[in-house]
Amino acid sequence: MKQFVLFGLLTLTTQYLLAQKVCSVDYKNQADVSVFVVDYANQADLKVFKVDYSNQADGNKGLWFFTDYENQSDKKIFFVDYKNQSELKIFFVDYANQAGWQSNSKNTYFTESRSLLSPNKNMVLTPHILVKLMEFVSSKFIYIYLV
Repeated sequence: MKQFVLFGLLTLTTQYLLAQKVCSVDYKNQADVSVFVVDYANQADLKVFKVDYSNQADGNKGLWFFTDYENQSDKKIFFVDYKNQSELKIFFVDYANQAGWQSNSKNTYFTESRSLLSPNKNMVLTPHILVKLMEFVSSKFIYIYLV
């Protein structure tokens, strides 16, 4: 029973979202990710193609739709002037089929886990928090079972 409840809690509290609707912000402290545009494709972590419509920016494949407003975006990015200031290096490509991740180690910048129970996009449920939540819930179930 306890395993079923924990599985249900896990299922209800997380979902994985692939963010590709981005908004460029004016200040680094407003951004989720700092980005540097490199000169050559082989220097990039991600090759990006700018799409014309938001519904084309589905998945974590480097197809970005730039929004005008932060509340319409999944991620806020800040373009930095120097490579060593960035978290992610990108290269803009000419065709959609050229877009994609060069380095899988950084594709988590555009994958977030979010609570289904809260519409707040800023609430991120990390694995560490999830483990603590499961420990708390399981300890309460054990206490209730023993009493």
